[in-house]
Amino acid sequence: MKKIFAKKVLLTLVPLALIVTAAVIMGLSNSPRDNKLVNGQVYEIWIQQAEVTPMNHEGKPWDKEGNAPDLLAMMTWQDQIVLTTVVSHDSLIAQWDQTAVEASQIIQGELDAKSLQKVGRFRMEQQQFIEIGVFEDDLITREFIKGLRIPMTSLGLGKNEWRGSGVLKNLTIFVQSGEDSKKAPGELTCLDSAVTELDASPTVMVNHTDQIADQLGIAAKKAMNDAGKVADDASKAMDGAGKQVQKGVSHLKRYLEGK
Repeated sequence: MKKIFAKKVLLTLVPLALIVTAAVIMGLSNSPRDNKLVNGQVYEIWIQQAEVTPMNHEGKPWDKEGNAPDLLAMMTWQDQIVLTTVVSHDSLIAQWDQTAVEASQIIQGELDAKSLQKVGRFRMEQQQFIEIGVFEDDLITREFIKGLRIPMTSLGLGKNEWRGSGVLKNLTIFVQSGEDSKKAPGELTCLDSAVTELDASPTVMVNHTDQIADQLGIAAKKAMNDAGKVADDASKAMDGAGKQVQKGVSHLKRYLEGK
């Protein structure tokens, strides 16, 4: 009887042990640590989405004509700009792809695969972070909306999402291995309290936007000067033509008087 009982107990415990072992293995494979970045490795990152409220910081519409804002985002690593998105026009929810074509690239003929990429690259280091700034892009200026300082230890492979309660409601970024792009991404990573919200634009982004504004201002000034020169030339030409007409009228008058 004891042998029969022991055999029954063994037959019951073996399947249970197999189930528990399988559950532990699955739990380990799906562990949140499974999609963490490896120190020293290079990763590619791009900004997928940014969502803002219908009103700006002052509680006013973004555009006097009622249009949604033109959104643009920038990312820095080691105080250097490593990624600038294209402008998403009239968008409360801006979405960006891994590749994009800008008008300047078409004009300059820069349409190779590398130039079309809109990804930033960084090397994972425990004490390092990235900064992302979201802007409303006007023709001349860029208005800073919100920024985030994200420790690299908070990032995971695949989609990373941050949700806020202010004007910037949502920011989603995607991270993949820069050394093995076929490596499967992990689950969604919710960026935690380690993320620091920035109410002022990082200095390097301010300098960059000021530089663009200066370049646009110089271009606009040159265009105005060129237009003024054309107007002056046209005025001189008209004055010259007027004098010729006057001279012709005088000759005709003298001729008629002589007759």
